[in-house]
Amino acid sequence: MKPLTRDRRRLVPLGAFLGALLVLAMVYTPLNVYNPFFRDRVERRVYTTLVNAAGEELWATTLPVYRGDELWTGPDTRYVVQRVSRRIAYLEEAPVAQFDQQPDPGQPGVALAGPGLALPLATTARTIAVYHTHSAESFVPTQGTHSVWANGGIIQVGAVFAQALEEQGFTVIHSRTPHDPHDAGAYSRSRRTALNLIRNHRPYATFDLHRDAVPARFYRTSIDGQEVSQLMLVIGRSNPLQRGNILFARRLMAVGAGLYPDLFKGLFMGRGTYNQDLDPGLLLVEAGTYLMGQPLVERGIKLLAEVVAVTAGLSGR
Repeated sequence: MKPLTRDRRRLVPLGAFLGALLVLAMVYTPLNVYNPFFRDRVERRVYTTLVNAAGEELWATTLPVYRGDELWTGPDTRYVVQRVSRRIAYLEEAPVAQFDQQPDPGQPGVALAGPGLALPLATTARTIAVYHTHSAESFVPTQGTHSVWANGGIIQVGAVFAQALEEQGFTVIHSRTPHDPHDAGAYSRSRRTALNLIRNHRPYATFDLHRDAVPARFYRTSIDGQEVSQLMLVIGRSNPLQRGNILFARRLMAVGAGLYPDLFKGLFMGRGTYNQDLDPGLLLVEAGTYLMGQPLVERGIKLLAEVVAVTAGLSGR
């Protein structure tokens, strides 16, 4: 074997450097429409089904489910997870009286209004903030993939939501800031976005808009003769402001039950904070699932805009 010449020896570190640069580029740069190294791997996910004492399926989620987590199927119907076995969470109905107590008047962002259904403090505010922690989330029937790097179908759904809110009389700040990849650090990255929205615009409410990753049957429904996607509200149990979040979510569900009874799938309370410790008016919304066409999800999110307007007193319905 011939020894390397001086020129060839110089090329070795250069080749190693270029190779490393290529690997980094493949990992941190989106290829085609999504990055194949850090895409939302929903095809490998398993989900947990939540059932009541009668064995009826109430919901399913790819979020981890633990004993003590809660599922509200209505503003006054609460279930608590008793045990989880083989991807099935067994629920028992629980009282809601403790949540009907009025919140601490000193709690930021919460004012007293109605029997246990408090509204955020700025009930006359006309600003709504919308952002996306998982900005790559998409819809397979529409985009052809479940994940589009930094520009998922969920961002387009957010734009439809923003337009519908503006038609209801709100000023909407829709952040398209990407927080990819869809990993454990996404909420840390989106925290800065949420904090800037809340500090700079002091919105009436802030929505972190997602789509779920379970079979479509858990979200598909029909409202006024049209097939639409239901919505699930999510609140973190580790969030110190959860009382305000719960009251706001229950208010939305109560108004939604009067306008469109099947719009809300419910409210799930699991481990985590989801950045909701920043403001009691911040709610995470699961709008449909990746196996649903985007038009169905857009129909559902437009109805949510009307529910928010009625809740805020901007609509007389």
